[in-house]
Amino acid sequence: MHPAEFPPFLDTPNIYIDSGVTYVVVDFETLLLDNPSATNPEGGIVLACWEIHRPDGTIERKHKWGDEYQQSELVKDITESDFYVAQNSKFEHGWLTRCGLDPYDNLAYDTMLGAWVLHGNRKLPRNLSALSKSYGGSGKVDLVSMMIKNGICPSQINPVWLLEYCYMDVHITAEVFKKQIKELQATNQLHLVHVRNLA
Repeated sequence: MHPAEFPPFLDTPNIYIDSGVTYVVVDFETLLLDNPSATNPEGGIVLACWEIHRPDGTIERKHKWGDEYQQSELVKDITESDFYVAQNSKFEHGWLTRCGLDPYDNLAYDTMLGAWVLHGNRKLPRNLSALSKSYGGSGKVDLVSMMIKNGICPSQINPVWLLEYCYMDVHITAEVFKKQIKELQATNQLHLVHVRNLA
């Protein structure tokens, strides 16, 4: 591949602090199986929620019920953005690939990887609830979270509750991302998390 064909974000670790970029924050609720990842052919998406953060400071919230064949709007929004954000983005990455997103032309920022860089050798929890609390948030303990932890499939949860829960995860992820970026910039570690995101 000629260097000119490489994605432009490969050598731009400052993309996360560029005030002129548009990014998408995304979260999926999937069928609760022994292996809920996209590698399981029996798995499926129940709900996708996302926010589009634009340079003018506006945030547009969207959601879509349905499997990977119903998520074309999400794929379009990510394709038209500069990068997307997710907690443990390897999970979302797999599902987005099944939805039709090109995995090589779209950059993901992973808040869990951001925590790995910031934590260094410290053994600290890196789940979304713990990261939220570490930045002064309330975490994500609620009824839906407890239901899922106790084995109730998202497809069987009241849709109103599940939608609120999924949007809450998106909001928390966005807040953690913003605070991580400030910390990474202050500690001159943006390039480290960028390399991990690319990998």
